[in-house]
Amino acid sequence: MPVTNNERKRFASLKAKKYRKREGLFLVEGATVTLEGIESGAACEAALATEAFRASSPDALAKMERANVRVEIVGERELEKIADAKTPQGLVAVFRIPEPPPRREEDGLVVALEGVSDPGNLGTIVRSCDWFGASRLALDSACVDPLNPKALRASAGSIFRVAIERDVEFPEALEEFAEAGYEVCIADLDGENLFEAPLPDRAVLVLGAEAAGVSERLRAKGYRRLTIPRFGAAESLNVAVAASVALSRFAERAR
Repeated sequence: MPVTNNERKRFASLKAKKYRKREGLFLVEGATVTLEGIESGAACEAALATEAFRASSPDALAKMERANVRVEIVGERELEKIADAKTPQGLVAVFRIPEPPPRREEDGLVVALEGVSDPGNLGTIVRSCDWFGASRLALDSACVDPLNPKALRASAGSIFRVAIERDVEFPEALEEFAEAGYEVCIADLDGENLFEAPLPDRAVLVLGAEAAGVSERLRAKGYRRLTIPRFGAAESLNVAVAASVALSRFAERAR
């Protein structure tokens, strides 16, 4: 069934958070991430492709059709109006927003973010969680939407493999994790040396906003503090870099 005008408008509106939330849908651009989403079991409502994409990537479209995904061919200009990228890759897919599965005892490491507003940083953290085996991410309401197009591009498909809890209330959620047997660890300049400190088997690693770090209200809770030691003269680390370094250390500990 061809894409209707109403559908075009509806899909294009998904570039904005309020419409993603209202519709329960989000956009993914490009064949690689779309196929990762389908293979992960995420619900794909439609895949919109150009004639040029069909000619260059018939196998990708065939995989989507075998997965019973609705595939529609649209014009280049049509796709440009729907896609967020200035030069779309010839394919935009519409996915249903997944609900994170229940918390499990096997979730050895959870990452919690407070006020991370840069979509590139958030997407990179999602990707690092996937790489280092942190299967769950908790975001407070001040964090940027992980389904923001820029965050999705930075996550490079990892969005489909990391359970993401959005609009989580801190410190209540951290207290719940602590009651469930997790040790809450805050990334803070004034803390134990991450490379020397003994690390727990089950932990929640809390990182704060790019400029301010973790808020004083969380610091006041008396949670354990860990720091990445500085060897040079830089004032601070980018939050995505700090997350990757810390995740690497926790993954090494878990081996």
